[in-house]
Amino acid sequence: MSGGGSAPLARKAAGALVWAAALFLLAESAIARRVGADLFLPFQAGAFLPGRAARMGAALVCCLALGLTGGGQRLVQKADAALEKDRFRLLAAAVLTGLFFLWTFRVTVVRFMTSDEVGILNSIRSVPEKGLRGGANTFSHVLFCGLIGSLYAIDADFWWYTLYHLTAIFLSLTAIGRCVFLLAGGTGGGTLARGTAVHGLLCAGLGLYTLTELSFTVTPAVAGSAATALLLCRDRTKTRSGRAVSDAAAVVLMTLCILQRRQTGQCLLCFFALAAAYQTARALRLPGPGRSRQILASAALLLAVLAVYGGSRLVTKDSAVARDENFSEAESARSLVVDYLIEDMTPEDFEQAGIPPELGTLLRGWYFMDQRITTQTFQDLAQAYYARTGEQAEAPSDSAGKLGGAVQSLVRQVTDDAYMGRLALGFLCLTALACLLALAGGRRWPELLCSLAAAGGALILLLYLVMGGRFPLRVFLVVMLPACVTALLMALAGAEKMEEQAGASGGRTALRALAGLLLAGAALGALAGALAVPNVRDIATAADLFGEQRATEGYANAHPDTLFITNMYEQNLDPFHDSHYPGNTDLWGDGGDTARTEGRLYADAFFREDVQFMYKLPSTLPSLLQYLTLDFGPVQALSVAQLSQDVFVADLDQIRPAEDYTGWYEQNGMTYYFRDGQALTGEQTIDGKSYTFRPAGAAARLVISPSPTGAVYSTDAYSLAGDP
Repeated sequence: MSGGGSAPLARKAAGALVWAAALFLLAESAIARRVGADLFLPFQAGAFLPGRAARMGAALVCCLALGLTGGGQRLVQKADAALEKDRFRLLAAAVLTGLFFLWTFRVTVVRFMTSDEVGILNSIRSVPEKGLRGGANTFSHVLFCGLIGSLYAIDADFWWYTLYHLTAIFLSLTAIGRCVFLLAGGTGGGTLARGTAVHGLLCAGLGLYTLTELSFTVTPAVAGSAATALLLCRDRTKTRSGRAVSDAAAVVLMTLCILQRRQTGQCLLCFFALAAAYQTARALRLPGPGRSRQILASAALLLAVLAVYGGSRLVTKDSAVARDENFSEAESARSLVVDYLIEDMTPEDFEQAGIPPELGTLLRGWYFMDQRITTQTFQDLAQAYYARTGEQAEAPSDSAGKLGGAVQSLVRQVTDDAYMGRLALGFLCLTALACLLALAGGRRWPELLCSLAAAGGALILLLYLVMGGRFPLRVFLVVMLPACVTALLMALAGAEKMEEQAGASGGRTALRALAGLLLAGAALGALAGALAVPNVRDIATAADLFGEQRATEGYANAHPDTLFITNMYEQNLDPFHDSHYPGNTDLWGDGGDTARTEGRLYADAFFREDVQFMYKLPSTLPSLLQYLTLDFGPVQALSVAQLSQDVFVADLDQIRPAEDYTGWYEQNGMTYYFRDGQALTGEQTIDGKSYTFRPAGAAARLVISPSPTGAVYSTDAYSLAGDP
């Protein structure tokens, strides 16, 4: 009697909860918009303002309570029935991914991850004017540049390159979500609830970073992960037309992955091949011709993708877009040193290559404006480094040591980075869950072996990349994205049989409890990883995030007759803005193009009347001024403008009296003593008095002096230490 009466009461309570949550959402959002901010104080140094967290919680409660009402239950049942069809799975995945995109644009700001996107963007934008030859660059394939670049002929000011990133990520997450819904169904329904929860966690844990930090390295990894997911679920698609569409989408996504970043494509090919092997293992259990058809289809997809990869290498090699051999040699030598080795180099390595300490300090910051910086210089630096470390030795006795060092380096870097560590935790829990469910669900060996192979292959790839010497977060994501997607789908596949295992024995209960703990660990890794995304953690507005870019580009465009040499490699670039450096800016001397001399700048360019130095923070000046004093004598930097809190513009001038000048010389408030046109250094006696002038090459101390036109910056390498 009481049980029968409790059901209507529960439905009424659920309905009241729905109304309460909905009213809270409306009231809190309206007031927040009215006052222009959330109603609650921030916590965790600004991470996820509680107002947003409260609205998200209220929305979740509203959805859960709605599912408990009579009408809500009937609606959920209809949705579960509709999700038995592939087109509705795809639609549900697209809707959820679209909501995730809208939420992301609401709570954070999308940006380019690195300044490398500028080179790609400028190369792509030049295709309509210069053709494919002008659209080649060292990152993306020429065919990719031509494909996206042709859109700029339609509208040169539209953000086509950014639109490609967003479209690729949206379609990829939708394809993965479709696979999640395909595997989330159960004998007792619940497809909508389980699929929504899993896909939501997937978007939060993996999609949030890739969407807010657009990168030419990570976006193709998302596309390749989606292609791998489609192949992993291929045999579960019931209709022939559905399999054909899925196969075509997998090949297209892998093609985009390879063409946008071939190095990323190489890693993703490993997981795509694993998916083909998984399909083959599942096909071995099929009777009759079905087995042969499935094996042949998997092999055909893998061969098609391998043909795309091989063809991309041939097109690059044989086309007229091939770079000048000298340029390629220079870029290879430069990249080896400044991308991989330079952080571990010692002063002795620079001395061995004939690089003075002052120049070596700048070289660590990608400075190339010196005639001594050549292809041979980089080769000599690499040789000095290898001679000291012995890393070129390939003796078997060294292999164990190198592997042990790579393991230690991988563990250190993963634990030091919040996002890496939380994503690794989620992946380990997912892998353990997939293995547990595969064993508990009737010893599903294909799922078990695929999970273990994905984890082992990911570890091998990560160690290989760590041994390469440079391991930024985007490199970690290239491996972890497909590995996590594979482990997730294998866990869902293993869970299919768990519901069919009846009984409530102690062993079964323990297994389910352990599976619940692992699932909670994976969910915690996903949610904690979302909190570690920089743009979400900082909650900066677009004006704050891109203000520096706007200021520098605006100032450069307002002074078109001035050439600005800058040491700023922008990390916050607006993808919806014409994000490229103005033509009158130069990054430390033509980007280190050591093979090309026409138009290349050297250190004396700083003293031209039409050249100014744009830099971040006054603390960056001492190393530059000290370096310049070695060849040009005393040098001053006169502040011209302050573009933002940290960005300044300065004129650099030599202190040059007449050639035979002897005596005290003052310029912009700084005092020097010259004898026969040469500035004195060290301990000097002048008119019977002893003075101390810092010797050139000593550790520079920045001297700042106010002047009518602005601050004057100088090192004390020549200037007087004390009043004359």
